[in-house]
Amino acid sequence: MILESAYLPDEQKSMACRTARRAGVSRVETLTGFGLPSAEDSDVWLMRATVGRSVDAKAGGRARTLEDRMRMLISRPEHLGSGTSARLTKATGHTD
Repeated sequence: MILESAYLPDEQKSMACRTARRAGVSRVETLTGFGLPSAEDSDVWLMRATVGRSVDAKAGGRARTLEDRMRMLISRPEHLGSGTSARLTKATGHTD
């Protein structure tokens, strides 16, 4: 389930995550990346705190820089959106 978290206050994000967990979804995700800018790591922390480890969390959206992606990884999502992975890999000097 994709929350489009940039459009929701925290209480609605929590409510959506609780509902998703009860409905038996396997993953909750912050954003599609088509709307507002990047998801916040605080959104992933909130999702994780609400659904626990029984549901995967994905940090989606526009984490376009290596710093953005590292910040997201610290919030411990199981999945991280990969729309810019090739560009970021090239920026680190790893091309294999």
